Amino acid sequence: MRVRQYSVSSTPLADPSRCTLTVAVMDAEAWSGRGRFLGTCSSYLARLRPGEQAAVAVHTPNVPFHPPASNATPIIQQGPAERGREGRRRG
Repeated sequence: MRVRQYSVSSTPLADPSRCTLTVAVMDAEAWSGRGRFLGTCSSYLARLRPGEQAAVAVHTPNVPFHPPASNATPIIQQGPAERGREGRRRG
């Protein structure tokens, strides 16, 4: 199975021992028109109960993100676009 990469959605300033992800579950009509297509990894993560753990690997980006020094500086943050049917691989 191909490795999935997710971005951390928490800050170590709130709790340095905790790391959270924000994940949208892939749930779309199947290409066949019969039933639903559920994303393998996002569905697995969604089924985890509080306290359960998942094996992960944490990688530091090549160019670490640093917000502006001043909180008064406006920023726009954008994550990867949600990939619907057009993003799924055929075959």
